[in-house]
Amino acid sequence: MNRRGLLYALVMTAAAARLLLQMAALPPYAGLDEVYHVARLAFVRAQGRNPTIFEWSVPPYLFASMAGRSDFSAAFCVVGPKWPEVVHSQAVIVDRPLQARVLKPYLMPNYEAQQPSLYYSLFARLAPLRTPMFELRVWRFLSVLFALIIVAATAFIGERWFGPAGILAGALVVSLPTWLTLVVRASNDAFACALLAIAVVVSASAPRSPYGEAIAWAAALAAKLYTWPVALVLPLFWRQQRAHRDRVSLVMIACALSAALTISDLSTRTRNPLGLFAFDTAAGHAAAIRYGEMLKIWIATLAWTSGQHWDALTPLAIALYLGPILALVVIAQSPS
Repeated sequence: MNRRGLLYALVMTAAAARLLLQMAALPPYAGLDEVYHVARLAFVRAQGRNPTIFEWSVPPYLFASMAGRSDFSAAFCVVGPKWPEVVHSQAVIVDRPLQARVLKPYLMPNYEAQQPSLYYSLFARLAPLRTPMFELRVWRFLSVLFALIIVAATAFIGERWFGPAGILAGALVVSLPTWLTLVVRASNDAFACALLAIAVVVSASAPRSPYGEAIAWAAALAAKLYTWPVALVLPLFWRQQRAHRDRVSLVMIACALSAALTISDLSTRTRNPLGLFAFDTAAGHAAAIRYGEMLKIWIATLAWTSGQHWDALTPLAIALYLGPILALVVIAQSPS
């Protein structure tokens, strides 16, 4: 094996080990709103369709976990700072075969019905109906596989920009705690990020045929709305590569069709073309949107991902964490 192959093998092996460790260490339904993503997957598996934002779609066994019942596994993403008390007072994992009485009737709406349908429609049936922890591990492991695609794509782009040393960029991604929380949980985030990473790699490679690029970007845009702004890099690639007009036209048409279908899906199920809404947790139903608060959250998220879930780096910690890495990049690029 040459040096390049060895670097890729080391990075991917280390990434797989770290991601699997994170998967095993996460408490039940940890990280952001994992339990709501699992609830949507369970609904799609049972009903064969995606729920609307207004209908009750959370199955009883997951509702019980959110409510903190001791006869079900506690949902860490709901319990939050009270987790030490839960660990001391009850069994953290309660796993038994799922029976009909805990599958229906559905007990509350699921605000993660706001997400595009692609991920849930493709992978809900991947986990057979056995136990709560079995299905959670299956969907988490799927996220780990998608995370490895992100690592490989990052390493490829790093190599393209910085040479063989850039392959190690994949390892840097796995070292970020907020990224691990985002992609290892059962949700559509790892799927969306993986599709986006593939699309960027394809475009950066200046493909001879535009069909793969068109499919990659269409899939990425259909996976999650936060992938849409990244499409702004396409004109930069095309200009640098002097892309043919046919390539540009085909990719733009594919992206437009994907966006239109996604907007249609969200409009039908959420009555909002972007799936945006507020959710009154206490009342258990959708509420009026407070656009000012939503804008503040979006801006804060750019610097402090998932901070409200006690698993993030503060802005100061981000600076301290990335400072040495940026210094090494500058040193590596400076003339000797």
